[in-house]
Amino acid sequence: MTGPQPVPVQPSLSIIPSPYVIVHIQRVQTDELDPDTGNPKTVQYPPVVRLAQGISQIGRLRGSSKFIFSAEFVKRVETELHIAVADPAVYGPMDQVLLFPELDEDGEYVAGTGYAFQVDGVAYDGRQSPWPLFSKAFGGMVRLRRVS
Repeated sequence: MTGPQPVPVQPSLSIIPSPYVIVHIQRVQTDELDPDTGNPKTVQYPPVVRLAQGISQIGRLRGSSKFIFSAEFVKRVETELHIAVADPAVYGPMDQVLLFPELDEDGEYVAGTGYAFQVDGVAYDGRQSPWPLFSKAFGGMVRLRRVS
């Protein structure tokens, strides 16, 4: 099993600028079962610094943050975002994306920094169209969700 390949922080092949630094942590389920729960074990790969073209909030009327009330949590906020990226194929469901992370002087991720979001579903790949030579330069969208 191979993890994500590090992508140097440099301009992407897209014609759209990518000014936002993010950190991507890929998670993959294995065939091995956890003896305590009986669920497949999840392997988390090392963080990879990537670039995003844009970050936008999505959702219902006037934004996507909403309050969820239950017996367990009196108040909790759920936020959904879209990030535009040059290569949406590297993001999979349940991966973690850290927004606004800190990087050291070598451009490496500083552990414990950034705001964690989870990839929600399969990324939209705008590069797949009837005109692939034209649309491959645009990338796609990844939907993120955070419950805090």
